[in-house]
Amino acid sequence: MKELRETSIDRIQGETSCSVFTSELKFINQIKKWAQKYPNKVSIIAENDDGSILAHVPNEWFNFVGPKKQYNLSQEQREARAARMRELAANRNKEG
Repeated sequence: MKELRETSIDRIQGETSCSVFTSELKFINQIKKWAQKYPNKVSIIAENDDGSILAHVPNEWFNFVGPKKQYNLSQEQREARAARMRELAANRNKEG
């Protein structure tokens, strides 16, 4: 069985920062980078023996993202989009 990894964000309306607890490595690394880059905005409150961390970060850095839009495309529409993407990529390669 996989080891349980979790992330929780506690936000209070009107506050400038929120608390982030995570045991997920990708988020731990991101928060540590933020703490180095923005020491006046991000503070790591605790680093636990299991590797998890608790940090305070600005509230404005977190937004809820809705689900990806689903498209029901015909085969012709898919082919037209693929052709446009190939053309864009070819033009980008010419410029760069």
